[in-house]
Amino acid sequence: MQEKVALEKKKPVINARRGERRVSMERRSRMEEKKTVAKIGMSLSMGTLIATGLMRGRGAKTLHIWSGMALVGFSVWHYNLYQPATRRNKV
Repeated sequence: MQEKVALEKKKPVINARRGERRVSMERRSRMEEKKTVAKIGMSLSMGTLIATGLMRGRGAKTLHIWSGMALVGFSVWHYNLYQPATRRNKV
């Protein structure tokens, strides 16, 4: 009986008026984890940019460039995680 209740909880709920599905708790927690990883990545790459900006040398310059690209990548990912979901089958 507990298995039956557990399976019923995982089913997405459909809103009768709009035909939309509510986001399940499992999917929501995965999204929160992705958002956290994106924020941590942005923070680490920003810290690396600051540190390598104060350093001198060829290695620091190369690391500075790569951490700048990582910051841009994490920023784009972070931006896209906060955008609302769109329908794919638009006519």
